[in-house]
Amino acid sequence: MKKLFPRAMLQDLKNLEVLDVRWCDVMEEIIGREEGEGSSQSSSSTSTTADLPELKILHLQGLFELKSICEGKLMCDSLEYMEFGYCSNLKRMPFYTTNEHPFPSLFQIIVDDENWWERLEWEQSHLNTLFQPKIRYAAADDDADDDDDAADDDDDDDDDAADADADKP
Repeated sequence: MKKLFPRAMLQDLKNLEVLDVRWCDVMEEIIGREEGEGSSQSSSSTSTTADLPELKILHLQGLFELKSICEGKLMCDSLEYMEFGYCSNLKRMPFYTTNEHPFPSLFQIIVDDENWWERLEWEQSHLNTLFQPKIRYAAADDDADDDDDAADDDDDDDDDAADADADKP
């Protein structure tokens, strides 16, 4: 499956709250372009804006061939949580808003690759700055957890050595 759903289906997804797509090796687009879209001279701004007004959670992971969430703009001001992992072919974030205070409910973004996030192109560049304080880089956190586990293992080794000394006559 290269496209999750066509743009024409958006009208039926106005109440979609969770979009969670994981481990689909061939997925290229989440919201697919219609046949011939982009080549028509009469295309209007409504045909290039996707609106998911109730979307709260966006989780994309293991989509190695993903090139686009959607062509054009994506309006989803109800977002509360986003997570991106192993989507390195995704080059552009299509988020778009007309709100004076955009994404008021967004509390966390988890990203596996800081370098990838920093290279992204944005439909509205100010959103990258707005999102910055909400980002947690998962790979860095995982490394820190591994270091803590290693320190815990070292402590266990010290305890084992002390127990062995106590057993000696």
